[in-house]
Amino acid sequence: MRNLANLRATRSRASQVVALVISAIVLLFVVMLLPAMAQSPHGVRFDMTVNIAALIAFGGIAAGGIAAWVTVRMRLAATELAVVDLKTKKAALEATIEVYAKRIEEVRAKSAHELSEFKLAVAKEYATNNAIGQIEERLIGAIDRLGDRLDNHFSSRAAPRAGGATRK
Repeated sequence: MRNLANLRATRSRASQVVALVISAIVLLFVVMLLPAMAQSPHGVRFDMTVNIAALIAFGGIAAGGIAAWVTVRMRLAATELAVVDLKTKKAALEATIEVYAKRIEEVRAKSAHELSEFKLAVAKEYATNNAIGQIEERLIGAIDRLGDRLDNHFSSRAAPRAGGATRK
């Protein structure tokens, strides 16, 4: 990340240099055109001879081109560093996702196994509707027989009292 910050600082300096060079070129062209405009009352006349102002202007154009090329190269280098950094982060995230996916699969498999074991235990241990119906019939039969016994017991005790003297 420090390299990326250094590249950004260099890029901003290069941009400042490009702006300065362009300003100098514009100033030189204005300086070159003023004498030509002052000499001719009919318009602008261009002098095609090579003088120091023209050389300076062409040098400024060349310096501006070089500065622009350096700026583009620095931006490209910064972009390449950013791409490498993003690829590294992507690989780390993919590894993390893979770890989470394995853990999720483990939990799902464990839950499925526990559910199947619970279903098997329910099938073995819990009563079916037929078994509950049979138990209910046996209980009702036993209660009915107990009721009959109690009826017989009380009716056999009540019969001798009805025929004989009451006790006091």
